[in-house]
Amino acid sequence: ATGKMIEFDTRVLGETIGRTRGDGVIVATPTGSTAYALSAGGPILHPLLPAIVLTPICPHTLGQRPIVLDGHSEIEIEFVESDNERGYIFVDGLDFAEVQTGEVLKITPADRCARLIRIKGHSHYKALHSKLGWG
Repeated sequence: ATGKMIEFDTRVLGETIGRTRGDGVIVATPTGSTAYALSAGGPILHPLLPAIVLTPICPHTLGQRPIVLDGHSEIEIEFVESDNERGYIFVDGLDFAEVQTGEVLKITPADRCARLIRIKGHSHYKALHSKLGWG
């Protein structure tokens, strides 16, 4: 992270959602919605929900809020500008790529689904109660 704000446009299925100025955006699956996206103010998605959540990171306006999208959506994030003319892409906390002004990140659904193991007797809601300290 550069410690400086970036500005980017977000499009879903070719339609512009809007321009964001802030520290970045988190793109999360339901599994990832209870991690960094939740800490940044995003919603908790049920693990069986075919959805993606976009959560702005420290947006420079109060009008920017997380949005839940159809999990089959094609998302484009165009890097418009930054106080230092570059931005960074991280995948699961790992430095993945550097982007320059005008570059577009395209996020598309995979051709295959990941199969996750569900342990018999496991409850999604009990796990949330335990991990998040719910009453």
